[in-house]
Amino acid sequence: VMRKRDSDKSRGELMFPTLFNLASAYEANSMHDKALKTYSICLTKQRGHPFAGRLRISMGNIYFAQRDYSSAIKCYEMALDQLSKDDQAIRSKLRWNIGNAFFRSGRLREAVKNYQDAMDSNPDYQAGFNLFLCHYALGDEDAMK
Repeated sequence: VMRKRDSDKSRGELMFPTLFNLASAYEANSMHDKALKTYSICLTKQRGHPFAGRLRISMGNIYFAQRDYSSAIKCYEMALDQLSKDDQAIRSKLRWNIGNAFFRSGRLREAVKNYQDAMDSNPDYQAGFNLFLCHYALGDEDAMK
């Protein structure tokens, strides 16, 4: 009986890294649909796992690559909710990714907000340049200064 319980426990501990590695391999080999399905299974079977936010980032990256910007934004925003407030560099990068997805979908005002949030928390040349481009496209000369 003890051996069965120990076996079940170790199987549960190994499930997350196994599914994560499988999904990462699918993603690396451009098998996006299988990667998304495996990431989703991983999130379902391991609710509340500390790395769930990072899985959402990976899923968002796949959706972004597939040009499904609304799904990418959703995954990135869910990842923001799951990340610690101490992860400022990752949070800033996520804001930049969200800004890029809004920009690509033509929602420039939302892109400006996210690029500005990225600049406020972790100033970066690329985010600043993208922010400038959005203001230029919107014709907001005062904000470009």
